[in-house]
Amino acid sequence: MPAMDRKGFLLAGCQILDVVLVPRGFQFALGTVGKGSGGFSKEPLDGFRHLRADLERYAQVFLTGTDEQLVTLLSHAEKLVGERPKGVLGLP
Repeated sequence: MPAMDRKGFLLAGCQILDVVLVPRGFQFALGTVGKGSGGFSKEPLDGFRHLRADLERYAQVFLTGTDEQLVTLLSHAEKLVGERPKGVLGLP
């Protein structure tokens, strides 16, 4: 995909995420446009849509919580990582 196409998709993806992030004080700043991970969809914007849904569903403490709440959540997550089995057995 040419660089302009990648930049266009990135900007369109940011508009999808802006709905969740901008009202909470986040801003997008365009940096170097490079090659993405490729994804698993034929629709390039699906990754942004999925990320927005995940943010809305699972990241409320990150988006709207206090610093203390986020630190508590991250500390708890770090403990769980150490307790999780390795490999396929560790998958949710």
